[in-house]
Amino acid sequence: MITGTILLLMFVLLALGMPVGFTLIASGALGIYWIGGGSALLGILSSMPKDSASSYEFLAIPMFLLMAEFVLRSGVADDLFQAAAAWFGRVRGGLGIATALAGAGFGAICGSSTASAATLASTSLPAMLKYGYDKRMASGVVAISGTLAMLIPPSIAMVVYALLADVSVAKMLIAGVVPGILVTLTIALTVYVLAARNPEHAPLSQAFPLR
Repeated sequence: MITGTILLLMFVLLALGMPVGFTLIASGALGIYWIGGGSALLGILSSMPKDSASSYEFLAIPMFLLMAEFVLRSGVADDLFQAAAAWFGRVRGGLGIATALAGAGFGAICGSSTASAATLASTSLPAMLKYGYDKRMASGVVAISGTLAMLIPPSIAMVVYALLADVSVAKMLIAGVVPGILVTLTIALTVYVLAARNPEHAPLSQAFPLR
């Protein structure tokens, strides 16, 4: 009875357009009040935010954001993309592949998918459009490559999830290594296949000697 009512409330609030976060808060608060009463709800609201925010693991989040700012200011992100482009410039769809690799490299530095997507949009997207890449393909590669920072450690999202779920932060970060590599390779392979099927969407860029 209680579970069904809470689920129904969640679906109704989502259908009305309420943000997911507020929907979960409202549904959870109602469930706690229904089971334990007002005293239980007030006790949780008064103690849980403080206990969660006082966890020392949260110190990793501002450090990741600070590292992202250092990377943006120093131009390391541009160097990552240019290095990847130099390696794959002779391959059709090479700039798209370079974007995926740069997204993985940037994600391994900062852990912020928002910062990664913004950086790739300002570096790799203009380069792909300059060489005649299809706008939809270029934008899609940038969008999906920017999310790699959420999966590849260090990841802010993984740290927050680990703290909320009360699991090991280190194990969560380690668990993202193999999936992050697989997703990066999948993006690169997808770009290569799409470029092979539609060469006009991903023309060859400037090739650099490997010696």
